[in-house]
This record gives sequence, structure tokens and C-alpha cells, in this order.
Amino acid sequence: ENMQMKKDHEALQVSVTAKLNTIDNHQRNVFNALHAQNQSLQAENTQMKKDNQALQVSVEAKLNTINNHQQNVFNALHEQIQSLQAENKQMKKDNQALRVYVAFKTDA
Repeated sequence: ENMQMKKDHEALQVSVTAKLNTIDNHQRNVFNALHAQNQSLQAENTQMKKDNQALQVSVEAKLNTINNHQQNVFNALHEQIQSLQAENKQMKKDNQALRVYVAFKTDA
């Protein structure tokens, strides 16, 4: 009976060792797969950061171009308005002078 228990114990020990090795191998495979995925994601993350930085630079440059263009348009319109206002003021003076002249001529 004792001999049978030793055999059963050895068989159990072999079985448990085999199962532990299987679990250990599986854990190692899972770890390796997760580690590889982690490295891949880190590389992708680094690339995305570079892409985002480049995009930010590009967007800022485009916004500056738009702002400069808007400023140029504003300045041109502002100058045109001032010129038209001056011209309008002169025309009012000319019209007033013509009214006086016409009134003078029609009274004469």
C-alpha cells in the first residue's frame, strides 16, 4: 500500500509539474505577446505625437497666413473707406458751391 502511495505521489508530482510548466509557458507566451503589443503601441504613439506636432505647426502657419491676409484686407478696406470719405466730403463742398452758384445765376 505504501509503495502504491509513492507511485501515486510520483505520478501526481509529474502531472502537477507538467501542468505548472504548461501554465508557465502560457504565461511566458502571454507576457511576450503583451510586451510586443506594448512596444508596437508605444512606437505608434511616438509617431502620432510627431504627426500631431507637424500638423500643429502646419495649422499655425496656415492660421498666420489667414490672419495676415485678413489684416491686409482690413487695411486695404480701411484706406479705401478713408479715401471715399474724403472724396464724399469734397463732393458735398462742391455740391454746396454749385447750389450757391446756381442760386446766384437764377437770381441774376
